[in-house]
Amino acid sequence: EIMFAIATLVASSGYISGVSRPAVQVRAAGPQMADISAFGNVWGFDAKLAVYNAWDPEKPRDYDNFNPFERNDESAMCDTNGCFPGQSRGY
Repeated sequence: EIMFAIATLVASSGYISGVSRPAVQVRAAGPQMADISAFGNVWGFDAKLAVYNAWDPEKPRDYDNFNPFERNDESAMCDTNGCFPGQSRGY
């Protein structure tokens, strides 16, 4: 009788026990950085100039097509992915 009362209370409260499933972790593929190995892997002026010279402003912005001298609305410069600190890394 007590178990029936508990079962009725649980059913009436809207509580539904979930089915036990194994945890699945989905990871997005990591961003592909610009190849700056020719510059000693230093994201300096020469590396930025090479990325800038390869930039096509008519194409959509992505990891391989961005203006490395562009600044966002917080005056931050982008990294070697073309992403700004503290903002979404996805295109």
